[in-house]
Amino acid sequence: MPITPDWRAQFTDWRAAFADAAALDEDADSKAKAARGRQLEKIFNSMLEEAGLNPRVSYRPKGEEVDGSFFISGRTMLLEVKWRSDPQPASTLYQFMGKVNGKLVGTIGLFVSMSGFTSDAVDALVAGKELTMILMDGTDVQAVVDGDFGIEDAIHRKLRAAAESGTPFFPLTESGIAQRVAAGNKQDLILVEGRFDERIITTLIEAWGTRADRQSVVPVGGPSNFAPSAEALLSQFDEAPHLIVIADGDGRPAATKKRISNDLARRLPDIRPKFLIVDPTLESALGLSELEEFPMSQRRPRTLDDHLLLERVTASIFRPIEQPKDVRQLFRVLGINVPDFR
Repeated sequence: MPITPDWRAQFTDWRAAFADAAALDEDADSKAKAARGRQLEKIFNSMLEEAGLNPRVSYRPKGEEVDGSFFISGRTMLLEVKWRSDPQPASTLYQFMGKVNGKLVGTIGLFVSMSGFTSDAVDALVAGKELTMILMDGTDVQAVVDGDFGIEDAIHRKLRAAAESGTPFFPLTESGIAQRVAAGNKQDLILVEGRFDERIITTLIEAWGTRADRQSVVPVGGPSNFAPSAEALLSQFDEAPHLIVIADGDGRPAATKKRISNDLARRLPDIRPKFLIVDPTLESALGLSELEEFPMSQRRPRTLDDHLLLERVTASIFRPIEQPKDVRQLFRVLGINVPDFR
């Protein structure tokens, strides 16, 4: 869809415009992908305008380009939107942070990346002296497009979590947990690092889990964000769910567990989580890390084929060798009962 000066008229139905943009083939040329990124800016402005948040389209103060701004709950927020093939690194977030920090004290940034963020990018924000931005990934955006959340409600949820616990990335998928708890179901709250991990664990639970109706999987974005995310999530419940932490060891499983455990103990001293540190990664333990079927562009829930993922997870689990120790522990922790088809 070409961009015209009269974008408000063109993007009145911003959901249809988003569907058109999302239909772009991942193998499209760079020019088409750049145009899709510009479309996303206009779609977001139309979305924000519909919500009455008084957005301003892309502008250039003092030579720097800002994708837009909007007004919510008495404050102005700056907007940056990206639709790239790869997750956004820390360097890109720092560039946007410089724009935000150079404005009036109290200005906050919303960084939207359809491809998500690298774990070191989220960790860098958690470790920073001041948190001046919140993050939204493609799954969050899809939840707004699908009508699960209004954009104003989505931003409020993220702002509150950031203010109360210091987490820059608080996924909108957490809302389903509160609904299950309200229905009287004691929950296992399973925290994982990324969206791809979330889909792997969810696939396992849905296929062979014995407690699927009371298990909720939430990605935190990076190792340093486990504790802030857990604090933000658990603050919503009168009766705390059972907490399960699944993290990549990255060659240093003991150090990783100690780091996350200490962070959680400092913030949530009364919580006794279960830990599963999979070394070096969850993907490698399940035999998925080197598969050509899962390039980075296919590791986002927006494009991930459920049947293909289940097929490959099943094949790796039932490969004709003994299951790795980490996989057996994973099954025990999650209550997964895999039939012996071998």
